[in-house]
Amino acid sequence: MKTRQRAVIRNLTNFIGELRERLGNTAQRKWQAPTFHSAVPDLLAVTESQGKQILEYVNNRAPTKLSAISGLSFTNVGPTFAVPVYLAVGWKVTDQLPHLVLYRSGIALSRTCKIRPGEMFSVDQRYQIELSDDDLALTSNGTQWLWVYGVFRYRDPWYMKHEHCFCWRFANFEPQDEFYYFTVATPPLS
Repeated sequence: MKTRQRAVIRNLTNFIGELRERLGNTAQRKWQAPTFHSAVPDLLAVTESQGKQILEYVNNRAPTKLSAISGLSFTNVGPTFAVPVYLAVGWKVTDQLPHLVLYRSGIALSRTCKIRPGEMFSVDQRYQIELSDDDLALTSNGTQWLWVYGVFRYRDPWYMKHEHCFCWRFANFEPQDEFYYFTVATPPLS
């Protein structure tokens, strides 16, 4: 009986040693973890015509009362694959985005998908943005901006959790031409 217990303990010890050797220390795993880049989306104006919603690009004016972003995509720029877990998105009209924000929409993602290095992962989901009359006035006169932000959560090959935070500010950066677009901004804390 004791011989069998010793054999089991020896096998477990060997297994743990091999596992440690394969995974390395935490810093090394972090270095090998996948990392992501998020593509800047377009802002779409949502209008109604004959009972159907029509989407059009908005780059020649401030945001409309009803807007949307669609088709967020993330590229794995890291050396290992990732498994998508969750995506949360929010928006706010303000001059400076606070550090803690409210995510207005969140969805669980397919955990059977592997995003290999260099591959793009797209989420075919439309996020609707409805601005109040006050928000419209503030974005139109340039005192505040529409911020869209989010967090993309994923796991690495070692089942460690990671997240990629993103943030964009929609504003007129060329006042003489009335040309609006999203620029990358510092993301809030997730």
